[in-house]
Amino acid sequence: LIYKKYVAKIGELVSGTVATAYSAGAYIKLAEIEAFIDKEDQIPGEVLRRGQTLKAVVKEVEEKPKDKTKVRLKGPVIYLTRVTETFIRKLFEFEIPEILKGEVEIKKIARRPGVRCKIAVFSSNEKIDPVGACVGPRGARIQGIVKEMSGEKIDIIAWSSDPKILVGRALSPAKVTKVVMKKSGDKATCVVPDDQVTLAIGKDSINVELAKELVGIDIEIKGQTEYHKEEEEKRRVKIKVENLDLPKRIKEILKKHGYKNAKDIMTATAEDLLKLPGIGKKAVDKIYTAVHKALNLGE
Repeated sequence: LIYKKYVAKIGELVSGTVATAYSAGAYIKLAEIEAFIDKEDQIPGEVLRRGQTLKAVVKEVEEKPKDKTKVRLKGPVIYLTRVTETFIRKLFEFEIPEILKGEVEIKKIARRPGVRCKIAVFSSNEKIDPVGACVGPRGARIQGIVKEMSGEKIDIIAWSSDPKILVGRALSPAKVTKVVMKKSGDKATCVVPDDQVTLAIGKDSINVELAKELVGIDIEIKGQTEYHKEEEEKRRVKIKVENLDLPKRIKEILKKHGYKNAKDIMTATAEDLLKLPGIGKKAVDKIYTAVHKALNLGE
């Protein structure tokens, strides 16, 4: 009877107290029976203590334990887990009434148990703030969830069907100032303030990796200085010598000696240009004037 009852509860959230904890796992006292949670199903870094209240999801049920060296239970064995996506979903359903009622929907979850979790939420009801509903008054709801998850960091993100908007939000807590999507739609370059590059990437790249999983595209992080420098370089490459406001003779000399665009010219020194046959100081001045004029027109 208990076996069938808990088979029906697979994927459901249960609550119990820690009866015994040891290196390989812990026994959790449920309402009618003791369950077992393997060490690999516990949140990394958490230390379970006897008498501690614990929530977990029913992962698997066996009529008799297959591994008797690990699980010392005679009857049905209920295996629990706290590391799956299902655990997060069920925990949020339990703590957030709007999710349980379907007023707020969890669209996507990206998680590294014990480290960080990103959750994208959405509500079709314009009167409901999905992020606010999850955070709760003065953060009461989210604090309860963080406590249950042993201090795992949680980013609640407002879902958007527009990848450009979603990717900017997904890199929270970093503030994204610009998102440039690749035409194919499978990659985004996200620009952040220079002092937030490390924050956007995260320790061991955890923040950007979770953002990639959440949005489903590749993400490249650039600081504002690096991004603007690269953009300026691209702009200079696009300005071709043949389009500069210069006499044809000077253009031909420049092209003949490998100066194809404004970048090539700006990289060279005045001395380099003076070494070109047929180019004097006045010609060099004309060249620089023409390049600056073209760059200013392009702004």
